[in-house]
Amino acid sequence: MSICIMLALMFLWSKDYSYIKDMPVNVLIPIITALIITLNILVIFDESHRMKSDSELMEMRILLQRENDMKKYYKSLIQASEDRAILIHDIKNHLNAILTLNSAHSNKEITEYINNLLNTSALRTSSVRSDNSFLNALLSGYADRFQNTGIVFNTDIRSNTVNFMSNDEITTLFCNILDNAYEASSKSDNGFIDLMVDRIEDMHLTIIKLQNSCSINPVDKRTNCLISTSKPDKKQHGYGMKSIQRIIDKYDGAIDYRYENGIFRLNISLKAY
Repeated sequence: MSICIMLALMFLWSKDYSYIKDMPVNVLIPIITALIITLNILVIFDESHRMKSDSELMEMRILLQRENDMKKYYKSLIQASEDRAILIHDIKNHLNAILTLNSAHSNKEITEYINNLLNTSALRTSSVRSDNSFLNALLSGYADRFQNTGIVFNTDIRSNTVNFMSNDEITTLFCNILDNAYEASSKSDNGFIDLMVDRIEDMHLTIIKLQNSCSINPVDKRTNCLISTSKPDKKQHGYGMKSIQRIIDKYDGAIDYRYENGIFRLNISLKAY
């Protein structure tokens, strides 16, 4: 529409119409044309800015949704730990019930009773990996996942290392670094993941060190930055490092990583306020 208006105005201005040439409209035509061009440029700029803002808003929504999904999942792990504690508390009652069935020579009922107890999630093997109950439940869930895929998972979590963080922050930080490690280790031979969390008391620092097997270098040699994601659907992935960086920035921390000889090493330091 703007182009049509400008062409019509330019046509009128170029013709030798004395009644037009002698009128002030002769001066207004170039001005109007320039204003239309400027208006189009402003509209394009505004639309570009709006699209960028919408993209950033969508990215934030995806990021928050991902974190909410992780929080719900690991709350279920906490619930499983509580169920285990309840079962241990009630074990005396279960044993008395089995004795009662035994006195009645109800062998079939005893077998069913014991099988039902053995098949409950509360009796699944769980090792203590951290003095923080939430982080312990989280790592136990990952340990089961890694074991099912043949990945060796070693942890060394010192006491009082993450107690200054909220459960949401623990979920965001550790789930993202372990998810990335799992993606890399699952594609390599003899996959392994080692996680160490230590605390430097005099400096009030928590140090997180993670190393995992990795068959492909995830560090861009040109920028020395991590490749955002290797998954084809880049719109739904690649937000993990942004979530990690957000936690690091909140606690005035730093991040360092390197890749050598098929091993990816990640170091994160956090100020433990």
